[in-house]
Parts: sequence; structure tokens; C-alpha cells
Amino acid sequence: MDFRITTNEKENWKGKRLQSNPKNCDLKTFTVFLLLLSEGRKEVFSSPLIRRKKGGMSGTEDTTSKFLRIRRTVMQILRDRGYLVGDFEINMTKAQFVEKFGDEIKKEDLVINKVMRNNPSDQIYVFFPEEQKVGVKSIKTYAERMKSENVFRAILVLQNNLTPFARQCVQEIATKFHLETFQESELQVNAKEHVLVPEHQVLTSEEKKTLLERYTLIETQPSNWWRHWLDRTSQTRPVD
Repeated sequence: MDFRITTNEKENWKGKRLQSNPKNCDLKTFTVFLLLLSEGRKEVFSSPLIRRKKGGMSGTEDTTSKFLRIRRTVMQILRDRGYLVGDFEINMTKAQFVEKFGDEIKKEDLVINKVMRNNPSDQIYVFFPEEQKVGVKSIKTYAERMKSENVFRAILVLQNNLTPFARQCVQEIATKFHLETFQESELQVNAKEHVLVPEHQVLTSEEKKTLLERYTLIETQPSNWWRHWLDRTSQTRPVD
């Protein structure tokens, strides 16, 4: 059976309703669903597969639940990357979230600062900008704060995309500060936690060498598209 997914099939899925039980839909349709989910496509969040029985992830859902999920996903990502994150931070209930941040959430209060488990000097910030579209001014403000505290990595959780000038600014400071950007919609569900997603592990140097030899790849060749997967953490890839 052929389960390859074409672009047209992915686009035609938009608006299609799946049964609440994955077993009741065909495997190819469910595969399309997972692909769209991994891309952070908004139409996926209207599917009964990830909606709750009441309210779910519809537009009427309250802001508190939304940011509770986002914060939980961010904490899971940080822990997977080796940062020091407690179980209580990932398992925080809605009541505990409200007690900590209040009913009226201020995004500046959501800022997260974590240290690497085996290297306390290696830190990361997670910022939640207020702006609909983050511009150069905000990027420079974050960079200045990071510089003053000797932090060189950060994640920006955005409502929408960066402005073109802001993207250019991120590239210009990339030699000093590593800034990753994710949209809020991408972090409401941690696709890595799905039962059909296998455990991801970083290759050792020996495993990497074996892989290169197996596919007759040269590490320094000009068209080294594969290095994106082997060596680098993309600005929009949650876990690497």
C-alpha cells in the first residue's frame, strides 16, 4: 500500500473532519493529519483528534488554558535539550498556573530562564513578546538583556511572524546570539509526545561517520543539504 503524501492531498485535507478515535480513520488520512500537525497548521487544531470533549482548542477557549499548554510544551522542549526543568513545571495544573500568573496574564511574567543540567553557565531565555508582529526594536531589547546577563541563546514565542527587518536583525546578530522563533500555534501541542512519534536521539560522532559512509556523503561538499539534519538546530525546529 502506498502512503506517500502529495502536496495536493495535504492541501485538500483542510477542513476535513476525522473521527475522534484514530482507529476509525484510514491510515493515510491520519498520516496527513500528523504531517499538518508537525507543521503547526492551524486547521489541524479544529480536528476532534486533539479537541477535548468540551470546548477543545476552538477560538473561544480561554487564554489561560492556551498559555498553560504553550508553557508546558516549552518546558518539555527545554528538558529534552538538557536544561534543568522540574517535573512540577511540566505537570502544573490550571489552578497552579492561575495562582502563579493570575487571571489576567502578562506575557512579561511568562519569561523563562533555564540553565543546562551539566553546565550552569550555559543558559537560555524564553521570551513571549506582546506585539502582534515583532520588529527590530524588540529584537535589540532582548539582545541587550541577554548580553547584560551573559546569556547567548533564546526562544521567542510569537503571535505571528517576525517583520522582514526583524528577521534580518536576527541573522546579523547570529554570531553572538542564537535566537529561535516559534509561533504560539506551533507550541499548543507537543507533537513529539504523540505515540506514533519515535524517540529522537542525537547521533554520536561514530554514528554520524557511519551514516555518511553509508550514503556516500562528504561532510565538506558544497551541496551539503543534509547538514541541516545532522549538525544544526533550525530556528524553527523545536527539538534537535
